[in-house]
Amino acid sequence: MRGAVIDILDVEKRFLRGCKTCRALPDREKRFHKVETGWPDVVRDTTEAYSYSDVAMPRFRPSPFDVSDMLTALAWARGLQPNEFRLAWSR
Repeated sequence: MRGAVIDILDVEKRFLRGCKTCRALPDREKRFHKVETGWPDVVRDTTEAYSYSDVAMPRFRPSPFDVSDMLTALAWARGLQPNEFRLAWSR
């Protein structure tokens, strides 16, 4: 019995969905890596501060399947060099 044939486009979609899921999940320990600055806050223009003209995109809400599949999809990138992974991650 032959194994299932996986198309490269399916791998790409699954990997990109895993990256998107990882970015959407909350990072509870991020608050400990916060860098504070001594500079005063920037005074902004009212249109920039309250974003009258910008339309917010709907947030990505990962499904339970996305969360469980994320580590498997990201494990496929273990063979990539660090600069190749950064390129794929930024995509």
